[in-house]
Amino acid sequence: MRKSDLLFESSKEYRNLMDQIHESIQEETDYEMENNEVAASQAGLTTWVYLKKLMIVLDAKTLCDLEHETAYDLLYWANSLVDHLHNASIKEASFLQKKYDFCKEYIEMHQDFLDKNMRNLGNMRRAFAECYVDRGDLETCDHLFSKWLQQEPDWGWGWIGWSDCYWLFHKKNQQNLEKALHILKQGLAVKNVNDKNYMMDRLQDLKKKIGSQSSESVRELIK
Repeated sequence: MRKSDLLFESSKEYRNLMDQIHESIQEETDYEMENNEVAASQAGLTTWVYLKKLMIVLDAKTLCDLEHETAYDLLYWANSLVDHLHNASIKEASFLQKKYDFCKEYIEMHQDFLDKNMRNLGNMRRAFAECYVDRGDLETCDHLFSKWLQQEPDWGWGWIGWSDCYWLFHKKNQQNLEKALHILKQGLAVKNVNDKNYMMDRLQDLKKKIGSQSSESVRELIK
C-alpha cells in the first residue's frame, strides 16, 4: 500500500476523496437520525464508491486495509449500510438488489478471510445468503452456507444463520422447521463450535416454535 501521509501533501485527488468520504458519511448519519432509510442507503452507497476509489489510490485490496486510513470504523459502517439497505427495501423493492450487489461485492473482496479473522464478515455473509431466501432460491443459500461452513465448521453464527433461513426469515407457509432443526443439531455436533450458548438459545426458540404446531408429526421432531 502507498503511504497516506505522503499523499496528503502531494495528491489533491487523495485530499478530495477524504473530504468526500467525510461528507457522505456525515450525510448518512444525518439521514439515519431522521429515520430516512432510503436517503441513508443512497448516501452509504455513495460512500462505498468513494472508498473503492480510495483503495485504488492507496493500492489497497480490501476494506480492512483502510482500517486506519480514515477516522471511521469502516467495518461497523459496512454493517450499518446493510441494515439501511434492508430497511429501505421494505419501502422500495429496488433496494433488495442494491443490498445484494453490495454484499456480493464485499464478500468477494474479502473471500480470503475467515469470520474469526474479520469481525463483520459473518454478518455480511448471512445478509447475502438471506438475499437468496428473499428470491425464493434456497438452493443457492444452501450452497453458500455449505461452502462457508466447510471452510470454517466452528462458525456458530453461520449455523444459526443457515437455520434461520428456514424459519425466522422465511414465509410462514414455506417454513421447513425440520430442516432448520437438523441444521442447528448438525452445527452443535461440531467439536468446539463457537458461540454454542447462542446456538442453544436458538435451538430452544425453534423447539418452542415446533411445539406450537398442531401437527403431531412435527412435534415429534423435538423429542
